[in-house]
Order: sequence, then C-alpha cells, then structure tokens
Amino acid sequence: MEFKPSENMSYEGLWMALDDIKWRIGDAVLSGDRINSPYIKGQRKKAETIKDELLRRFNEQAKQAE
Repeated sequence: MEFKPSENMSYEGLWMALDDIKWRIGDAVLSGDRINSPYIKGQRKKAETIKDELLRRFNEQAKQAE
C-alpha cells in the first residue's frame, strides 16, 4: 500500500514525518538491517513521497506569489 500524505497535513507535520523516517531508518541500520531490506526500502519510498509533496506545495506557493 502506497503512502499518501493528506492535503491538510501541515508543512511542520510533513517535516516531522521525514524526521521520524530518518530515525527509523537509522535505528534499523544500527540494529543490523541491511540497506536493501524491504523495511528500509519502504521507509525510503515514504520519505521520497513526502519530499515530492513538499516540493509540489513549495512550487505551488511560488506560482501563486508571482
């Protein structure tokens, strides 16, 4: 199941989610998971989705400001 951030999720919420994913990946690696494990791949995909949403919102705001 693909992760989709909700439209009403705040920037702070998105950044906090990214930070949480960073910690989860770090903890998984420290506990012995390999970088290419399914769990870490899933977390990375989630992080990329959130990053794309942040970029989309930033670009949308920039267009509105013009």
